[in-house]
Amino acid sequence: MRFCSLLGGAFATLASLTLIAGSASAILIDNGTTTVDTDTNLEWLDLTETLNLSFADALASTFVTVDGYRAATSLEVAELFGNAGVGTLDNLAREIDLAGATQLLDTLGCTLAPAVCATTANPIGTGYAEFTPGTGRRALFRTDTINGGRGAATIQSSFVTTANPEIGTFLVRVVPEPSTALLLLGGLAALAGARRTR
Repeated sequence: MRFCSLLGGAFATLASLTLIAGSASAILIDNGTTTVDTDTNLEWLDLTETLNLSFADALASTFVTVDGYRAATSLEVAELFGNAGVGTLDNLAREIDLAGATQLLDTLGCTLAPAVCATTANPIGTGYAEFTPGTGRRALFRTDTINGGRGAATIQSSFVTTANPEIGTFLVRVVPEPSTALLLLGGLAALAGARRTR
């Protein structure tokens, strides 16, 4: 009996770890002011939420200190762009990247002035990510629908404390998978139950 309980607990724990490792293709889910990337299980705060905050101010905001967000790394932003369908991060416009650029703009927000976002056929979303943690070096990512869409990335080490009304900061936090968490908890509960009977 004890062996069966241990085996059941181990199986449930292994199943949950398999679900964590074997995610399907990425889907971006827009939740209003946040977007969840199902491939990375990261919840992205909309760029429009940190407009007119410097990089330093964004990191000192309640989004970070209370809500549990942190600065996204440049690699995480590059993965988000890739999951949205933006194939490369350079200054070249590609028709193939248009759908991905449009999706990112729809989910993370247009960072231009609201009147421009509402009227222009070429909205732009621009935000900073952490390039080298702790050094203040930032990667500036931009996506737009001009000439077919693009993802651009440039490294900047200045203006960490200067706010810009048209640039946000990429902030993320991890979102646990509910089904995985339940399987993991079930497996741990079975192991704990087996230990008690001993």
